[in-house]
Amino acid sequence: MKLEKMVIANASALSTAILWTICSIGVALMPDFVETVRGWMMHGAIMSGSLEINFGSYLMGGISLVIMAWLWGWLFGWAWEYVSKK
Repeated sequence: MKLEKMVIANASALSTAILWTICSIGVALMPDFVETVRGWMMHGAIMSGSLEINFGSYLMGGISLVIMAWLWGWLFGWAWEYVSKK
């Protein structure tokens, strides 16, 4: 399959805009939970700059990342179909 540059660029921009909006709404509605997930994703980093990694932060960060990657892939696929009119 030949990849079309404009379709990839448009699908990437559309899916990023949607995820950015969802993330911003999440921060506005659940700031404490989002801060917890951010900590997991940053290997337990805290605002003082020190890193605390343990099995729990490793596991939860990995699970969060995989879920977000799957959602990104699904949304990108949808956006690809949408902008390529398939």
